[in-house]
Amino acid sequence: MKNYFLFIFMQLSFFCFSQEQRLTDGAFYLNNPSSEKQFIKGSFLGFDKSDTLLLFPQAIPDSYYQKSDLEIQIQDGKFQIENTFDYLQLYYSMLASDKGKIVLRHKIFFLDGSTKSIRINYADWEQSIVDGKTAEEYETSFKPKALKSLDLSDEEAFTSLLYQNFNQVDSFLYDYTKENPQSFIPLWLLAQRFHLLGYSELGKNTLYLFNERIKKSPIWIKLSDDFKNAPIKEAAKLPKFEIENLNGEKTMLSLSKAKKKPCFTVVC
Repeated sequence: MKNYFLFIFMQLSFFCFSQEQRLTDGAFYLNNPSSEKQFIKGSFLGFDKSDTLLLFPQAIPDSYYQKSDLEIQIQDGKFQIENTFDYLQLYYSMLASDKGKIVLRHKIFFLDGSTKSIRINYADWEQSIVDGKTAEEYETSFKPKALKSLDLSDEEAFTSLLYQNFNQVDSFLYDYTKENPQSFIPLWLLAQRFHLLGYSELGKNTLYLFNERIKKSPIWIKLSDDFKNAPIKEAAKLPKFEIENLNGEKTMLSLSKAKKKPCFTVVC
């Protein structure tokens, strides 16, 4: 009987520890096993119409996502998203009615299993509020440090820089990861930088700063493979290639931001 109670105590202790791990790690915050569906409740401030909210990747391949493109129906300014995320997802957003007018709205949404609500400010999208552990880290830690480090005024300026070959962004991601190796936020943005601008030694060094738990995640594994298989690497020797059938014409070889293979242009 004594051994039986000891066994029960150990099982309960293990369960409580596993739940604590879930609560302290936004990256792997899974929904509790339940037959009842979990939903993220959404609403708008200053918008009470019906439309469609689009959540999508930006430059990051769909293979990184559990759900890459979401189309959420809005009824009278309210919506809900079924929360079945097994790991953190990064999304950009716009309305279906925005198509043809803008490319995206400058707000990064981090959704994980702890996300319960989204409040979108229609007049100032950047002021939208998302709850959950990762979104809280982004708003209270990552974003303020990024704006201060890069001398920026707002999130729109920061997200615009993600598309540019601006080395200070990569240096900031390196420094933030070094201080927060358990965070998924710089990992997602590192993936975006890689697929926008290609391989860099600083990016590779940043990748290996993450802790062992992050390195077991689907995102890290995928990005690590992409770094290893990048066809053109910084400081690497140019691969051999042959140029045929130019008929004596002058040719320009362009390697600017080339991620796959060189681009040849015949100059008249």
